[in-house]
Amino acid sequence: MSMEIFIANRLSNGNSLFPVELHIDDTELLIVKPALAFLTSGMNKSIKYKNITSVEVISPRFSFSKIVISCYGLDKITVEGFEQAKAEEAARLIRKNMKGL
Repeated sequence: MSMEIFIANRLSNGNSLFPVELHIDDTELLIVKPALAFLTSGMNKSIKYKNITSVEVISPRFSFSKIVISCYGLDKITVEGFEQAKAEEAARLIRKNMKGL
């Protein structure tokens, strides 16, 4: 069982101190949004691939990319701050694991 970890760029909006991380393994996707001490609440969201309906990468011309994950019964989850190539690779791995079920 291998795991890939994608970390948002610290230069992107909202990621300078504690960047968002995507942990992609064979069984689930883990989204880690660390807390900023007592100022903001963190989030760890574990999503099974069978619950993911789609993955989209939005890449503005002069900014960092966003990954939008749609799931059954949940609002869309957006994580941002990734270089385009890393966002595309993360989306490819998620889609591959969705199909492998």
